[in-house]
Parts: sequence; C-alpha cells; structure tokens
Amino acid sequence: MTASLSTAIRRWAKAATAVLSAAVLSVALAGEAAAQSLIRDAEIEDTLRVYTDPLLVAAGLRPEDIDIYIVGDDSVNAFVAGGQNIFVHTGLILAADNPNEVIGVLAHETAHIAGGHLVRSR
Repeated sequence: MTASLSTAIRRWAKAATAVLSAAVLSVALAGEAAAQSLIRDAEIEDTLRVYTDPLLVAAGLRPEDIDIYIVGDDSVNAFVAGGQNIFVHTGLILAADNPNEVIGVLAHETAHIAGGHLVRSR
C-alpha cells in the first residue's frame, strides 16, 4: 500500500471516529440538552489550530495527528473523545474574556491526550 493511500485511510478512520464520537455524545446528552452540531468555520478552526499546535508540540504530540472540532453548544465546555479529537463548544469561545482562557482549556484537553487518560479509562 502506498504511503499516500495509507495516510488517506488513516485520516478517513480518524474522521469517522470523531463523527461517531460526536454522534454518541449527542445521543447520550439528548435528554439534557438540545441537539448539538459540529460547526465549520475556517477562521475559528485556524485560530484554534494556531493556539493548539504549540501546546501539542510541547506535550510531545504531533499536531497533524490531532483534530479539532467546534461544537454548536452554548455551554462552556471542551472535551476529548475518540482518541485524539478535541471538541470545543461555541459557548466556551463566546464566554472567554481573552484568548488565554481558551488556550488554558486547550492545554487542559491536550494534557488528557498526552497523559493517555482516555486509554486508561476504558
């Protein structure tokens, strides 16, 4: 198998895992909140990536292995699911008084990935 095909398959698998994780989370929280959706906004995604990449490198992780998703939800929250997927709620972004507050949360989520907390909790 060529390297590019292998990379494409890995990316597809990561994306499928992230979508499945988001779907499972939505079903689990259906009784507590309105339906959530993933938001696509290139500018916000790029800004979150600029904030997160140095944190990932400092944690010994490869930024290209981590995906960041924006969840349309008013709650002040972020979480890691499906291995190396960071989900950031729009409520967190809107409630932050400055970028450092968002960066602090992203650092926290990065620590969950770097520490292997998801692997140990299974």
